[in-house]
Amino acid sequence: MREKKYTIVELYNKGVTLITGGKSYEAIAWFDKILEIDPKFKGAWGGKGMVLTTLKMHEGAIECYDKALEIDPKDKDVWKYKGCALADLERHEEAIKCYDKVLEIDPKDKRVWNYKGMALRDLEKHEEAIECYDKVLEIDPKDKDVWIGKGAAYIELEKHEEAIKCYNKALEIDPKFKGAWVAKGMVLRELKKYEEAIECYEMVVLDNIENGENLKLLEEKYKKDLKKEVGVRTKELDEAFKHQKLYLDQIVKLSQTKQKFMATMNHELRTPLNTIIGFCELLMEGAFGTLTNEQLEFMTDIKLSAEHQFMMVNSLLDAFKVESGRVTLNIQKFSLNSIIEQVKSYIKPECSKKSLTFEVKGLNNKKFMHADPIRFKEILFNLLSNAINFTIKGGITLIIKEKKDKWEFKVVDTGIGIAEKDFNIIFEDFERVQSDYVDSIPGCGLGLPIAKRLVNLHGGSISFTSEFGQGTTFTFTIPKKYNSSYYENI
Repeated sequence: MREKKYTIVELYNKGVTLITGGKSYEAIAWFDKILEIDPKFKGAWGGKGMVLTTLKMHEGAIECYDKALEIDPKDKDVWKYKGCALADLERHEEAIKCYDKVLEIDPKDKRVWNYKGMALRDLEKHEEAIECYDKVLEIDPKDKDVWIGKGAAYIELEKHEEAIKCYNKALEIDPKFKGAWVAKGMVLRELKKYEEAIECYEMVVLDNIENGENLKLLEEKYKKDLKKEVGVRTKELDEAFKHQKLYLDQIVKLSQTKQKFMATMNHELRTPLNTIIGFCELLMEGAFGTLTNEQLEFMTDIKLSAEHQFMMVNSLLDAFKVESGRVTLNIQKFSLNSIIEQVKSYIKPECSKKSLTFEVKGLNNKKFMHADPIRFKEILFNLLSNAINFTIKGGITLIIKEKKDKWEFKVVDTGIGIAEKDFNIIFEDFERVQSDYVDSIPGCGLGLPIAKRLVNLHGGSISFTSEFGQGTTFTFTIPKKYNSSYYENI
């Protein structure tokens, strides 16, 4: 039976349908399918980020939102979603920066003023929070939830009378607002006005079954509005993509050409390079007679160049395999201590060549983890080799932390660091920082992108922090429980 081919519109609609049906992991798979066809499709990055947010996978969601913002840095909704994800991670300062981006684009977005106010409250900047709530109330003076938020901020400032005024405003808007009655009662208790506090609590107790009927009506209205919104969005997408069939066909042809090129590279380049390296080793060992010093020097140059070329071809093929979905993980339980010892046996001699120290922290007891051991080692080798390459003095530290639902690994170096202007190219294929020192190090700019793809394939995330001239820290996580449904082919 011939496999059905889907257009981007159909893939996106399917993803949206799966989200509304609560099938989050399947929705992500459909969005990933879109991004294989068109990595610049902003809606798929945004949709995937929203699903990851609902799954509490906020770091992965933020990566998706960043991809969408690279495509359209003025998409206020994506800035908003990113801010909410950062707030859930309690990274409130960064969240506020995102909210400010939204407000630069649309100063009348009352919801974002409210989000900013809540973030400022979490940072205990209550006066600034009140300013944000006032902005919301200038736009909509009947937003009862904002009156409650403003009242809470006044309580933190111990301005209880001001707080009561805010709760009274909320009750003018909705006399049956239980949250406002309870909050007002608590403030009155603080002021030792117990009789008035009791009156507030009695209003909550007298709330009747009518609320249940109202909830049912609201639920029906929500479903109707959602169905209407999905219909509008579907029509817009149909209009936007009806002229893209030729474009999609060209992408498919390019993909097929790329596969043929990779197959040719595998056979036509790796095989002769293996032969060159093998004959160099034979000649250098004197299998066909003793070489002069000059001949030995020439042969060494040839062998090193061939090995460098072989490494580049292997890296390129690995990147292609991961990107095209041809790498499958062999998830199994293994000894983390054993893997780390294998890594140390390779890394320590490389560090010694440059008089660098190497230390492993956080692995005091026997530990076991579930992952693909070969691909896991490849991630560590790529990150540690990168650290060695770009560290002139000092050392490298591998820090391991076991958390409730994941493993966290940090590769810390005291190397040359990365300038902030180069942050955006670190995980891009074939991109390298432009400097004389970096140019002197062999490489093709694929080690870090491959590590990122392999981490993501495990369902983890990777990030870095760096200070130019001081060093860099790469952090990646591997979930303790691998969810295969996330990456099943559709």
